[in-house]
Amino acid sequence: MKSNESSFSGPTGVTPLESGVWPRDELEFLDACPVCGCREKTLMYNGLRDIVYAVAPGDWRMYRCPGCGCAYLNPRPSVASIGRAYMTYATHEGIGRTELGGLSIVQRISRALANGYRNRQYGTAERPASWLGVVLGGTLPPFRQRIQRGFRCLSKDDRGSRVLDVGCGGGNFLYWARAMGCEVYGADPDPVTVHNACSLGFQVRQGGIEAFANDDLRFDLITLGHVIEHVHDPVGVLRICYALLEPGGCLW
Repeated sequence: MKSNESSFSGPTGVTPLESGVWPRDELEFLDACPVCGCREKTLMYNGLRDIVYAVAPGDWRMYRCPGCGCAYLNPRPSVASIGRAYMTYATHEGIGRTELGGLSIVQRISRALANGYRNRQYGTAERPASWLGVVLGGTLPPFRQRIQRGFRCLSKDDRGSRVLDVGCGGGNFLYWARAMGCEVYGADPDPVTVHNACSLGFQVRQGGIEAFANDDLRFDLITLGHVIEHVHDPVGVLRICYALLEPGGCLW
């Protein structure tokens, strides 16, 4: 499923921008660093433009905090309007895994090799699979590392663990965590990606980590992949994550 900008509304009901600037009344002006609270700042870049994704029109300023060294936009889109920046995001494409029938012969061989390593290393039952993948995983670090990235910090010992992926997108990591026997949950603010993930049978809620803040669920592992730099209150997000972890749980 792909988003249709003519009818799609973001997580807070926002619609695509038609002007060449972000509306001033939908900007948030900061008087302190959003990470450490330091009120001093140094201008790093002025006149920044979004030439990569073209979803944030206008010129932007980025400052560096002398207290913690982090950089941040000021002003920045408000919580209510930031959904515009994700209306055409890559995670709309789901888990990014082509059905076997759509693969070339070379791609099928590559998948069989990768699945062979996954099945041995993580206890999955992916098909097709070739035992030669185990050999390649032991001798070719790039091949092994590419597969390991998909499982983040999980190992066979984590089978049966309860896992929450914040900013799960279409569910790529959830797919692999579930395939190895974990109980998986996800959260994402984008309604399109939530719809896609739920259609694959994943338990995904719309929103950020706060979607689970008042829940009785506790997790053995919480992951945030390419997420912490997107949130308005990174410290607050980490606090909620910590509160949702089981004793001895892991935050990735």
